[in-house]
Amino acid sequence: MFKLNTSSTYKYPVKFAIVSEHGGTIDQEFTGIFKRLNREQIIDLRARHQGDRGDSIDEVLDADVAYITEFLTGWEGVDLNGETEFNPDNLRLLLRSLPKINLFISAAFFDSDGAVARKN
Repeated sequence: MFKLNTSSTYKYPVKFAIVSEHGGTIDQEFTGIFKRLNREQIIDLRARHQGDRGDSIDEVLDADVAYITEFLTGWEGVDLNGETEFNPDNLRLLLRSLPKINLFISAAFFDSDGAVARKN
């Protein structure tokens, strides 16, 4: 019997790779704690965050932090030079340090919605 999960959050891996000093790649992963959104909320989220996000790096980072914190509420397994707490400043540091991590966080969130269907 299917039972609707009513928890407000869930955990899902965010996987990405970084380039080593020798030119190879090193697989990385942390656990994202995501908000459980319904279909209407996801459609609204996508519609409100498409298009131009600013001209300066600060404007882009501000937009990325605002967007990501709409669905990411925490993390596990992230250490930013001793800082492990999830907050807007540390998220901004992560986004500044890993230029494409915003794409991997978003992909993990949107992929997680269909994760169960793919497993079957």
